Amino acid sequence: MASQSDFRLIELAIRDRLPVVTFQEPRENRSFTMPNSVSAKKSLRQNFTRRARNRMGRSALRSQIKALRAAAAGDDAAATEAAFRVVVKSVDQAAAKGLLHKNTAARTKSRLSQLVAKPAAGE
Repeated sequence: MASQSDFRLIELAIRDRLPVVTFQEPRENRSFTMPNSVSAKKSLRQNFTRRARNRMGRSALRSQIKALRAAAAGDDAAATEAAFRVVVKSVDQAAAKGLLHKNTAARTKSRLSQLVAKPAAGE
């Protein structure tokens, strides 16, 4: 995956109208060619912005799910329930924005609800 500095260099190349540059992403066998048309340059800028926004959203969602799993592993039922409500809301929002597919969101919520209900059933 290309680093953040690589994306910054690409943005600067677009802005300064530098010649086409190709770089190889280490983890994928794809090369990247600089856009030539104005619309392609704009599309590339939009793609960078969207990719960054999607990555931040997915990362935040994963962090919330990890916090819920940690809370469920603990003894505090109130903290677990509060974390569950926050995660369910975030998952629903992610599905509404297209960050997650609706079936993925439903599956995630189902598995987390089973996780939250499991300790309560054991008491």
